[in-house]
Amino acid sequence: MRINLLIFILLFGTPLRAEEACPKFSNGCVPLEHFECSYVAHDECVQRICYNQHARYMIIWLGTTERNTPYHYCDIGPDEVNALKAAVPMCPYYKDHMRSKLTGEHGPYDCRDHPVPTTFD
Repeated sequence: MRINLLIFILLFGTPLRAEEACPKFSNGCVPLEHFECSYVAHDECVQRICYNQHARYMIIWLGTTERNTPYHYCDIGPDEVNALKAAVPMCPYYKDHMRSKLTGEHGPYDCRDHPVPTTFD
């Protein structure tokens, strides 16, 4: 009886948390339940992409499999996200079309220049 009670408490007593991402240079974490996410196999820097088309907001994990960091991009349309996903390899496309430049010039979807969505329906 006690074991059944313990199992019940463990299964139903702890609220489940939705997966979230905490992008670098953002003001908090974002629940991913309303995003379309995909893992990327065999790319030198892109590991995962999550996109919310309604909010025009993308989170991309960059780095190696062992050490990757999420970054966010605002007001980015589905055509650009699909072009990134279709690029082989993705890393050069990302660097040329999305990322801020080493000179300090912001990229075209930099969230410092576009509003960060507050909802993700």
